[in-house]
Amino acid sequence: MGKRGWGCRAIFSVFSKATPRRKSSNKMGVFRIREVWLYSVLTVGLWPFPLLGILHVESSAVIAFVGFYVAGWAGIRDLQANKSFVKVLLRQWFFLLIPLLGGLLSVLWRPNCGWLDGLQFFILFPVISTVFAASLAWAITGHSFSKPFRLYVLVSLIPLLGGVLFDLGFHPQFYTYNHVFGGVLGPIYDEELAIRPGLFWFRVLTLLWAVGLWSWGAAKRNKFEMYPIFGVALLLVVVYLFRAEFGINTTHEAIAKDLKGIHHTLHFEIYYDPEVISEERIRIVGKEHEFRYQQLLDTIQVRVPQKIRSYLYPNSIRKAMLTGARYTNVAPVWLKQPQIHVLWSSYDEVMPHELAHVFSREFGLPVLRATFSVGLIEGFAVAVEPPEGTPDPHEQVAAILLDPKTAEWLGKDLASSVADKLSPMGFWSGRGAVSYTTMGSFVRFLMDRYGITKLKQVYPWGDFERVYQKNVYELTKEWVEFIRQLPSDGAQLSYARTRFSRPSLFEQDCPHFVPAYIRYAQAAQAAIERKQWLEAEQLSDEAIQLHPDFEPAYHIWVNAVLHRTPEKVIPKLKSLKYANWLTYRQRGDAYALTGDTLLARQMWNEARLRVPAFSYAIQERLARRADFLAHSTLLRMILTPHVNPEILAAQLEMGKTAPVWFRVYLADRFAELENWKAAASALEPVVKDSKQGIFRDLVTMDFARWLLWSGQDEKAAAILEGYLGLSNPNPIQKRCIDLRHQAEWWWKRGGSSAAFSPKP
Repeated sequence: MGKRGWGCRAIFSVFSKATPRRKSSNKMGVFRIREVWLYSVLTVGLWPFPLLGILHVESSAVIAFVGFYVAGWAGIRDLQANKSFVKVLLRQWFFLLIPLLGGLLSVLWRPNCGWLDGLQFFILFPVISTVFAASLAWAITGHSFSKPFRLYVLVSLIPLLGGVLFDLGFHPQFYTYNHVFGGVLGPIYDEELAIRPGLFWFRVLTLLWAVGLWSWGAAKRNKFEMYPIFGVALLLVVVYLFRAEFGINTTHEAIAKDLKGIHHTLHFEIYYDPEVISEERIRIVGKEHEFRYQQLLDTIQVRVPQKIRSYLYPNSIRKAMLTGARYTNVAPVWLKQPQIHVLWSSYDEVMPHELAHVFSREFGLPVLRATFSVGLIEGFAVAVEPPEGTPDPHEQVAAILLDPKTAEWLGKDLASSVADKLSPMGFWSGRGAVSYTTMGSFVRFLMDRYGITKLKQVYPWGDFERVYQKNVYELTKEWVEFIRQLPSDGAQLSYARTRFSRPSLFEQDCPHFVPAYIRYAQAAQAAIERKQWLEAEQLSDEAIQLHPDFEPAYHIWVNAVLHRTPEKVIPKLKSLKYANWLTYRQRGDAYALTGDTLLARQMWNEARLRVPAFSYAIQERLARRADFLAHSTLLRMILTPHVNPEILAAQLEMGKTAPVWFRVYLADRFAELENWKAAASALEPVVKDSKQGIFRDLVTMDFARWLLWSGQDEKAAAILEGYLGLSNPNPIQKRCIDLRHQAEWWWKRGGSSAAFSPKP
């Protein structure tokens, strides 16, 4: 045997013995070297990528996939050389030490990103997949197939592709477990993955399949009776029959059962949690759904023939456990039933976006109901979104492009970089805000300049030259020229900078690791929402002790403490090394409650200087916060969470000199209790007495919304009438115009819920 063969045998002597045939032994030695090289190259190849270079779920899935075929390839050769099954399996586990140690070694140059969780995924993914691989190789080599590895690959395609297609193609879920590569736990943008009980049950299922395959192979070798196979088959049938109960799959019925509430409208079935969303609020939600449906119908000129299911999840935990998507809102266009999945806390911002995906499925590719161009998928949804009260995509791109300090975020050649984002890799590898916003602006440009018909024609296949008679680069250059002509201001730049500077998942050192201090802060915030002040104080204090510079934990702590013991707040916030506007505002509130009005004014002024220019509402509130200093009782009331607004209203009647902003806070409190009529009444004098400007726009927008929600559609439409003729509206005014269209549409349909209900 040559030097390479003897060297390999020396290294792996614990797992191999010399065979009587020199030729066969040499082949095995060479094969061992190939395995070492394969795993070594794989390990080193993963290191440069933050998402893959650490021991976690993505790297474990990649290693499991490669390991499955390496184990099958090597296992078949070993078994044909009469090696025992146990020895084959132990060898493959031994080779897995190479990527395992490589993943652990990365902590030397990267932060410790939860390597214990990574170790768990490594056991669940590559280790168990290797057991399945060895068992499949054992079963195949029990027969006299001429090309066993080819058969191995063909058989593996059934669980590899079939499992993914079954999970994602027939279920409202965004995770998939797989016998070959372990699984995908959620959408790519979900930084906090959900480790569901179903994953563990599924890997038990993988081991059952492995036992069944091993038993079959042993029976073919006359080493085992066939009857144990029937027992394994029975267990497999039971698990598959109850796969939803085991959490391996999520069904529509399971989601509907968990959420409990359902509201029917003409075009929607809306599923919700009645303990979180009231009956009155869900009726308004239903009307909003119908309005957005009509908006998209008018814009896109396409009708969705089926009823749309809208799932509204009360919190991220339940959403993650049910669907695998924690914070990512999704519209699975490939499913037979059109549907959207939305987190309730982000409903206002994302519902129209996800609904746009439902409409785009009507002109997408057959079966897939979308396009292979991810840039077109997301760009289209962004392009048809209603105004949100923030700079639109055109304005954001223009602001970034015209600023020399930020222009490089868009790429050295903007036209080329946008064209690249049409591909899946080009879109997902960039920063999310950059990809979504630039593609939204580009698609909106195409829609406005060339019409919606051409956009629908290019959408399925991305054949720009056929539809537009121009290639993608020519079209993107036209778009860049259009963008360069747009005006820009500081508010637009500030907003775009804030969004575009957030690193992508691929740029983060610890993309899926949630440290303990963040978990404590999350728990503290949940306690705040339950009005458990002492619990919130303790939990946020735990977060602060673990990370003394974690500012959000301080803010939560202050929210729990300020109204009870404001004197404790000042020294606590002074200990922060770095402070944002909210920290200064809270310091000012504490000084005000302790009677130091001078320092209170100073802190509030400092806070205002740090507020982003696009945060119009915060700017206005801080500018007028000092008005409360002459009304200490009112100030204490508005800084005390969940004070009954009826008490506040009575105080307002007693003191006619109460500042204007007291009415704004009063309206907010009434709105929190869903007393929208009282909220509108509180704001009405403010709207009448306010001069033109951003403050008037803000209070008018809220006033009209409370009117609309309290059933005063015609009055809301009349209040917003003046905004329709504006030539260059600001973001808040654009939101008012959109609200005006909504009010008019509701009013013309009688305003009652019956007008939006399904026909009998």
